[in-house]
Amino acid sequence: MIAVRESISYAYLTQTLGLSNVAQMADPSFTLSRVPVDTAAFWPKAGPNGTIGLNVSPLIARYNNNQELRTETIKFIRDFVAKGLVFC
Repeated sequence: MIAVRESISYAYLTQTLGLSNVAQMADPSFTLSRVPVDTAAFWPKAGPNGTIGLNVSPLIARYNNNQELRTETIKFIRDFVAKGLVFC
């Protein structure tokens, strides 16, 4: 049995490779119990409009035109910075 999180991985394994032993499941990190963590030492203080974190997955980058993804990501960040948001 192969357990995958992303729909693109599931589609690749089942449709492209024709595997039948594939199951899609939730990311295990979303099934864990919440544990409070003091983030004061490393997390930036929120600006007046909040803070946003951004993670562009290398897996998605491989399935997308890298230049297009890079351009869209840069535009996204610039739009948020122009609105006074803080990136971390």
